[in-house]
Amino acid sequence: MLGIGAAKLDGNVTAVEKDEDALAAAEKNAEKLKAEVDFIECGVEDFKGEFDTVVMNPPFSVHSEIGLSFWEKALELGNNVYGISPRGARDSIKNLVRNSRYKLEGVQEYSIGLPPSYGFHTEQNRETPVDLIIAKKRS
Repeated sequence: MLGIGAAKLDGNVTAVEKDEDALAAAEKNAEKLKAEVDFIECGVEDFKGEFDTVVMNPPFSVHSEIGLSFWEKALELGNNVYGISPRGARDSIKNLVRNSRYKLEGVQEYSIGLPPSYGFHTEQNRETPVDLIIAKKRS
């Protein structure tokens, strides 16, 4: 949805998705909303390119740092990186950014409702604290 939103704002958008079903749903949504998006079925670890801006909502868990590999890749690909991550990963992401050729531009706290997606999730619509983290390449 982030890519479709960017395309509707006249962005030149490339969306990367590993999951075939999620990719098909995204393509269907883009078509329905008349959003021009270049969809690529690929694991982020294998994706290459150069972009002005990376906007991402990587997979995350409040119990692990699964999204850090996405941050590492985003810092390779884009001049500006905007990412949504669990609040518990903030320090790790800040350290990753600080130890790179990027500078941390901002962190904004939000709370989002997430439906249960695994068998061990017991709450119907749990509010999850997240951060929108912005990093920009140093000039």
